[in-house]
Amino acid sequence: MAIFADYDGCWDVISETNPMGTEKAFKACGANYTFVKGILECAVASITHDKKVTLFMGSNRQSSRIDKVNKEKNRNGLALSNNGAFERWADKYKTQGLSLNKALLSDDDTSFSSWGNDSAFSWWFNGTDQDLKVRIAENSFKHLDCTEKTDVFFFDDKSNLLEHIRQNAKIPEHINLYTVHYDWYSYALEGNTEPLTAKGVDGKQWQL
Repeated sequence: MAIFADYDGCWDVISETNPMGTEKAFKACGANYTFVKGILECAVASITHDKKVTLFMGSNRQSSRIDKVNKEKNRNGLALSNNGAFERWADKYKTQGLSLNKALLSDDDTSFSSWGNDSAFSWWFNGTDQDLKVRIAENSFKHLDCTEKTDVFFFDDKSNLLEHIRQNAKIPEHINLYTVHYDWYSYALEGNTEPLTAKGVDGKQWQL
């Protein structure tokens, strides 16, 4: 199986490079960090138990340039750079079957050439956020090393982007795509307590 993980407003809540992802920082805002991150961690644990998982960058941080721009703007750490959040996740959970695929849209014709590579700064996507997410999904599908039926879960904090992916992405026949909406802010400060759900392209949902 595979996970396409968004970062800003989503998986950054459990990022070791995010200085705001701590109990102290959340407590200062009147939020419960253990509860907020637990919503995500429990959902991930439920779909990955006893499975080999390939992790992909599902964020718009598709180049080192955008990674650094978003880090400064959101003050939540680096995601794709060397020793960034995604590499740390892969290293932390490799004994549990997690591996990292470093495919990015900024690779152009040379696969895996942009990760942590400052020379890829020139890449920038000029389309809409919705179109970018579809491009990310389709590019990641191409780099999934599988031919048998494979479950893919795309996590993002924007439900409209996930809806657009389900309706517009070209999904290979051997891929079962499910989207998971997780916006940690809603759990931290807006009173959301609902468990996460996975939604298929057919609209069917189930609780994780």
